[in-house]
Amino acid sequence: MLAANNRSLGQSPTLFSDVEECLDGMRLLRRRLPEVEIVTKCSGRPQQWTWHLHYDGAELAVSSRGYQRRIRARYAGVSFSQLALVAYGSPCVVP
Repeated sequence: MLAANNRSLGQSPTLFSDVEECLDGMRLLRRRLPEVEIVTKCSGRPQQWTWHLHYDGAELAVSSRGYQRRIRARYAGVSFSQLALVAYGSPCVVP
């Protein structure tokens, strides 16, 4: 998902084989957003925090970049969740 300034906000943790599979993944994400758990993880050197949206043991979305502070990663995950509920797709991709 891209922000208005074309910066990536988040992405799927998996690759899709075609557009229909991708659209199905987007629909699933939107249905589950009210129930997801936002998990922050730290990895790498220097330390980089990332957010991950989990639902029932499955990872539905992940941050596109790392954050220096855990709280920033958490805020970004919350923002992604809120924006994804009201986001619309490009007319070229989403029917």
